[in-house]
Amino acid sequence: MIRVLAVLLVALLALAPRVAFAAAVNVPADLCTFANKCPQGSAYSSCMSYASQAVSVLIQSGITSNGSLYAGAYAWCPSVDGAYQARAAGAPGGSFWNLTSYMNRVEFYFDTTKSCASQPALQNVRVQGNAGACSGGCGFAVDTSGTWDVVTVGGVTITKASKMSPTGQACTVGDGVGGPSSPLGDQERCVQTGTLTQCVRADGKTCATASTGKQFCWSPGESGVKTAESGNQAATKSPEGAQINAPKDPPANGGDWSVSGQGQVTSSSNGGASTTSNITTFDSTYGKDGTGKGDGTGSGSGSGGSGDGGDDGDDDDPGAGAERSKLYTKSEKTVSSVLDQFMGSVQQTRIVGGISTFMTLPGGGSCPVFSIPGTKWWSAMNYSGHCSGDFLVFLQACGFVILAIAAYFAIRIAVT
Repeated sequence: MIRVLAVLLVALLALAPRVAFAAAVNVPADLCTFANKCPQGSAYSSCMSYASQAVSVLIQSGITSNGSLYAGAYAWCPSVDGAYQARAAGAPGGSFWNLTSYMNRVEFYFDTTKSCASQPALQNVRVQGNAGACSGGCGFAVDTSGTWDVVTVGGVTITKASKMSPTGQACTVGDGVGGPSSPLGDQERCVQTGTLTQCVRADGKTCATASTGKQFCWSPGESGVKTAESGNQAATKSPEGAQINAPKDPPANGGDWSVSGQGQVTSSSNGGASTTSNITTFDSTYGKDGTGKGDGTGSGSGSGGSGDGGDDGDDDDPGAGAERSKLYTKSEKTVSSVLDQFMGSVQQTRIVGGISTFMTLPGGGSCPVFSIPGTKWWSAMNYSGHCSGDFLVFLQACGFVILAIAAYFAIRIAVT
């Protein structure tokens, strides 16, 4: 009698975890039953959901099979005779554990006329990763008859496709790397990479977020400089390997550009080659406010209005301090470099080239002497008074005066 009681006690102890296990996972009685079949995707999703709950309780219960714990068990829902059966795979020895004894119901029936293959295509969809989409328990893949873009920022890949067609397979949502993911809808996906926050918007644009929250966005394939309305924050997108330069125009408040964040974005379109670009954000060294305009004090209060030196000019109250115009914009050019560049440009013009060869006379020889032959009325006469003496000095002075007048008019024509 004692032996029989001992055997019963052992059996009850072995059954106790299973009873608790069965009570822990309760499938609704009317969910995907034979009489009330679900669409294929819904049946599979329901099976995996309840099987996952069951496996979690199974692992925590400490139940063993042949002395081994089911620590590595995972949910598995194979299709058997028009229904998905909830099972625990990964059992010791490569077997599986049928959960029939531990759930109130393990079969989830589906309507074959509502299969995943018959689902309509998804239009204008975005998913995380590049393994396709899982919607309603059914898998979808990029339809190559449409267009699609793949963008990677901070290790996160976003696929945007004009069309995704059904694969005909049931699915569960993965992490976007090894399995399909749920469509993102209009959600904006943002990733922090170092000091820069990058986002991929629903319209496919990639955006860099400044310290103030201002976004600078580029369409796929677009690059260049973007500047905030204040003029004191900016961002650039340039090809990988190219030198990263600050924006050409200085900040509106007169400061210098300082790098505030850096990152990269990789993109491809319609299965083409991927391109990687550098994204760099800049802030003014004088802060994000101010335009270099105000009443001259920096704090900017006038008798009829107020301002803080960072006013953008919208305050038109009478009596406000007069705006101060920007007197000087720093440049790398010098007077010498400007003159050299101007001289080089002038010398290359056709008119200067013509002047350099105009009326070129051979040099050398002696001063000409004018001669008048003799006749029966007078004898031969020679004149050389212009070759020496005061008359020669007078002629040379006249030449210098003519050259000075010509130079004056040449400069006047050039600068007016």
